[in-house]
Amino acid sequence: MNRSIKDLLQEKFTYLFVGTAIAITIVVGFSFRELSKISVENEANSIAEAVKAGLTSHMKAGIMDKKHYFLNEVATLYNVKSLKVIPSYEISQQYNQEKQTLDIEQKSVFLQKKSLYRFNAITVNPTVRALVPYMATSEGSLNCLSCHNSQKGEVLGVVDIVLDFEGYRNTTLIYMGTVIFILIGFLIYLTKSTSNLIDKKFLSPLKRIMKAGGNAYRKNRTLTRRNYDILELDELSEELYGFTKEILVRKEDLESTLNETAIIIGRIESYRSEETREHTRRVSEYAQLLAKKLGFSPQKVKDIGNAAALHDVGKLGIPREILHKRGPLTDEEFEIIKKHSEIGYDMLVHSSSGFLVTAAAIALQHHEKYDGTGYPFGLKGENISEEARIVAAIDVFDAVSNQRAYKDAWTFEESVDLIREGRGTHFDPQVVDVFLDSVDEIRTIKEKHS
Repeated sequence: MNRSIKDLLQEKFTYLFVGTAIAITIVVGFSFRELSKISVENEANSIAEAVKAGLTSHMKAGIMDKKHYFLNEVATLYNVKSLKVIPSYEISQQYNQEKQTLDIEQKSVFLQKKSLYRFNAITVNPTVRALVPYMATSEGSLNCLSCHNSQKGEVLGVVDIVLDFEGYRNTTLIYMGTVIFILIGFLIYLTKSTSNLIDKKFLSPLKRIMKAGGNAYRKNRTLTRRNYDILELDELSEELYGFTKEILVRKEDLESTLNETAIIIGRIESYRSEETREHTRRVSEYAQLLAKKLGFSPQKVKDIGNAAALHDVGKLGIPREILHKRGPLTDEEFEIIKKHSEIGYDMLVHSSSGFLVTAAAIALQHHEKYDGTGYPFGLKGENISEEARIVAAIDVFDAVSNQRAYKDAWTFEESVDLIREGRGTHFDPQVVDVFLDSVDEIRTIKEKHS
């Protein structure tokens, strides 16, 4: 049975969601990072409470001078990296102790009256620093207010503890690594299986349809009808089969109309001068001849021929009195004449049609020279489009080999010699070589449109 893409994706996403749920369950079950933090905070609080109780007992017993023995014992017992008690300013004054310099964390605990925890886990030897306030209280048998000149709730000191966090971190990393390994394995499996399925059932058949469609267009025939497992591809093949039948008719009509329009536009320009009436047709046929021998595809040969007919369309924007002037042009008049390249380009460049894109390039560049001395931009060598390099040679040949208002026609042989002499300077050497190999066909075209 045909299956839709929607059905296949729903099936795969079901696997994805089930897998994701399992992975989330594993992550939640083994998420020891937060649990580790809670555990180490509780441990730090327990040590701080033991320290506070011990110091209070030392105070009541009058042996505070022995407190360092007690603190060392606590540090050893609980595997603490460092342990110290920071008295408040008031306590230091009460017992004539030197005031200690506080860091930012210690100051914060004195001001906020809240415990503070700083985890340093991204190191070789991870630690956690816990700063727990020693609050004055009157509750219980060990009454702080009876020994200190303080009020209830006042911070008497801060217990500053640094604990080893490596054991907690390593445990967390082991479980997190296990989770990641499972997720990666599942992701690889899911990605590979989904990719294989999409490629086998969708992408490969779609590429075959696209290739068959392109071949049908290039060879002017309908798309071959095939059956596919995917419902949408099967429907697409059916639609394209009907579409290609219709498009062939439309394509032929469009090409015919476009070609006729190109010739008409070229003739509109050429009818401004009786001398150049056949110039457009000759250049078009010369261009097709050389393009074919240079190895262009049949469709490109046709496009170049039609585009060549528009090479001088920009002359529609040049004043008639300059175009028809008998005798040499002044420098200013020649500069105006040169503008026809850019005018023609502006007229043709606004279309995305392959034929008109070619025509725009030819109109703009057919007066560029291979050695970079042409106009309008002084382009050189292969920076000039290949189509424009073809038209550059045949335009000059046709111009000198036919009579104009301002000059007599050269002989056919003289005109051919001019092209030969311009090889590598004015003209593309490859174009010249093909031109010289085609002089018989060129003579035939010239005589046909004399």
